[in-house]
Amino acid sequence: TWRASENSCAVSVVSIAIDDLRGKLLGLSVAGLYGGAFRTRVRAYASSGGYFDGVDPKDSWPDEFAELTGMGFTAIKMRVGRYPIGHELGLIEKLRAEYPTLDFLADGNAAYTLPRALEMGRGLAKFDFKWFEEPIPQTDYAGYERMRPALDLPLAGGEGLVTRGEVHEFLGRHCVDIIQ
Repeated sequence: TWRASENSCAVSVVSIAIDDLRGKLLGLSVAGLYGGAFRTRVRAYASSGGYFDGVDPKDSWPDEFAELTGMGFTAIKMRVGRYPIGHELGLIEKLRAEYPTLDFLADGNAAYTLPRALEMGRGLAKFDFKWFEEPIPQTDYAGYERMRPALDLPLAGGEGLVTRGEVHEFLGRHCVDIIQ
């Protein structure tokens, strides 16, 4: 079981491989093993490269957005949190004006304290962001519980949780809108 391993991610990899082999032997997709797919199509979004050492995002974000929208993406998730909030929101305001129909998503990569996450989240909401992903560390459940009602912006999180216990506790708190 997962408790027998020091690395539950390794157990997950083996579990997925076993499901894949079992599905091949039975002539089923992995989704088929668990009752079938919920959908046949999924809208893709681009995940920006984020930050580049020594390059201010004012110099990289515009080119990256032009490239990704040129590839046909209608939604882009951008990393935020490395530069001061005012600087990043100023750049976002310019991008929003240039791409008014694009869906913007933000990934905070746990870069913020709760007060700064609230400040950034309120700024992102003004620019019609579709979600704010992991603005604070995932283990700060109390912070997520306080943030959820304070923002008019969906919160996303959970991708870094490893154990069933962590996931169970996180889900039980109902502190994110989008489970990853």
